[in-house]
Amino acid sequence: MRPAVIRDNIMKDQLLECANDVRGGQASREENHSVGIEGCYESFPPKSMNEGVQNDHYQSRKPKWWTQLAGRRGTRAQRQTIHRMTQHGYCMPKEILTEFSRMNNRSKRISEPNEHRNTCGTMATDFGFQNDAWKRSWWNRSLSILDSPQYSPEITSNLADVLQKKYDDKFLNMVAFKNALPAREYKEKWLEIGFGNGDNIVANARARNHNLFIGSEIHQPGIGALSQKIEHGLNTENSIENIRILPGDGIKLLSHLPDNYLDAILITFPDPWPRDIHSRWRVIQTETIQQMKRVLSADGRVFIATDAGCFDSWTREIFTKGNSDKAHKEINSTKEELRFWKEIIPCPAREKWLPVVSYYEQKGINEGRHTLLQCWKIFQLPPS
Repeated sequence: MRPAVIRDNIMKDQLLECANDVRGGQASREENHSVGIEGCYESFPPKSMNEGVQNDHYQSRKPKWWTQLAGRRGTRAQRQTIHRMTQHGYCMPKEILTEFSRMNNRSKRISEPNEHRNTCGTMATDFGFQNDAWKRSWWNRSLSILDSPQYSPEITSNLADVLQKKYDDKFLNMVAFKNALPAREYKEKWLEIGFGNGDNIVANARARNHNLFIGSEIHQPGIGALSQKIEHGLNTENSIENIRILPGDGIKLLSHLPDNYLDAILITFPDPWPRDIHSRWRVIQTETIQQMKRVLSADGRVFIATDAGCFDSWTREIFTKGNSDKAHKEINSTKEELRFWKEIIPCPAREKWLPVVSYYEQKGINEGRHTLLQCWKIFQLPPS
């Protein structure tokens, strides 16, 4: 076949796959012809997890049609502001996070030395990437948190000779990275996954100056909007110095944090992915809450806000499933204590963690949807 014909056939297959993905595969056009984006929450009532598509793992790679709709860049002014706030220390350099993620993942994959073992991954393991104290100190230094005592690996002169030439400079820069802001102590560390335009995290940071608020966001316009808010208050009475921005997927970030590092996690109005066939892209999965259970300290809390009934019921079932014996064995295989999830009823007043009504929440209210809140807290049993 000619290359042009092959290309056309590939494009047809991709379009058909995308159309089936959007329609949910089994759903027919007659069943969904009256359903728009605004009505998708009510059009697909939540099913039991046994009836839907079960997937314990979070799939971060979204379909192509979703990335084309949501993956736009920030404005030029926003990109310039992100660069300035990165230099000031409020925004973590993306290349530093990428290199840390690469080395952390490689060190996890390496179990036994062999002739095919990657030298870069070998050095990552030997250098302390699987040492929780090393990661804790690195994150404290990167987020400008006063850490005492400091645990820092010794960088020898022959380190670059051991590493692959492709990654040695990046690895050294990542290891030696230090936030430009002066280090200080914080009472608690909160992580907000998907902060949108940053209104909520700014309100929380101003109300609790003694806490550090870490925000993760994958969309550059949101990162730029929050960076502009921080820059606007620099060197004024309204300055916000207890916010750190981590560009990227906050769910993937959880696997790179040390144990018992956070005090609270906020997930506000994530994409509900209302079709069962799309459930693998929902941020709440069994693997996700296991990572939350690991990185949260004793009495740590998870706050969730949504206006989609399907996502609300899905979340409650996943957290309940996380208390099963199998989940305990997976997350506590090397630990003596057992940790359980307990839902706090009634949910704490939203003024304490969700003081702002965002644009998306207000849009849902105008369309007749109601905000649903959940709070899950870790309680820990003593060693038997």
